[in-house]
Amino acid sequence: MSIRPMHCPACNGQVRITDTPTPLHGGQPTLPDSPQLVCLDFGEQCAGRDVCPLAGLPRMVMAVRLARSGLRSHEKWKTVQMPCSGCGQTMELEVLDDEYAYCPACGTTNRRVLIQVEDETYMTLAGTE
Repeated sequence: MSIRPMHCPACNGQVRITDTPTPLHGGQPTLPDSPQLVCLDFGEQCAGRDVCPLAGLPRMVMAVRLARSGLRSHEKWKTVQMPCSGCGQTMELEVLDDEYAYCPACGTTNRRVLIQVEDETYMTLAGTE
């Protein structure tokens, strides 16, 4: 895997990018057959943008690519424990942003909804993407 720097206009600075590894086919692949661009520095600085300027795709696509690739260690993702709407298991879902969380067990991108009732905040799933 080759990590290389690239200028990101959204951050106005250098970010680290790589390509997803080509999967070994022993069954159903979890990644596409051809490598895809992944920004290893995707994070809060990307919030508020609809499109990732590096990939030219919706910003959430970059977040999901990074989560599915396994190239970012689990400790770096904020997590929330809740049932996944894809597999039904209660898991530590990786928080991609304010609206989405990723299930590392089944690869489902879950849409989250925060409900504020008086001084309490509750989180529920709105479905899968």
